[in-house]
Amino acid sequence: MITIITRYEDTQMPRDVDRQMWRQLKGAFRVDKLIFVEDDKQLEDALMGTSDLGDHVFLEPLGGKTVKDIPTGDIVMVVGNTAMNNRAWAEADEEYSISCPSLPTHLYGINAAAIALAFRHGQ
Repeated sequence: MITIITRYEDTQMPRDVDRQMWRQLKGAFRVDKLIFVEDDKQLEDALMGTSDLGDHVFLEPLGGKTVKDIPTGDIVMVVGNTAMNNRAWAEADEEYSISCPSLPTHLYGINAAAIALAFRHGQ
């Protein structure tokens, strides 16, 4: 099972466009559940509500692990937005960095998620 928790990308696009992009990613990579959060409180609630759904995988530009280290079983992928990362809620062993030439400044969350999911599916 793959669950994704993402902050709305309000600084770069309207929410309906943001949701469309994630919906396409969800279908392309068989993501089971998408959870959008607006603020830290909703993020905390989402993290607590998904603790039994798999390992937390925080995609962060400064994460200490690589895409190769992402667990193969059930995961809860957590991504931030342009204005806010989620490092305050991650344990050190839950942070993974995805390298891409235009990252971390250009829509890191959805791009990093796509790279991680493609890698997971053997691309």
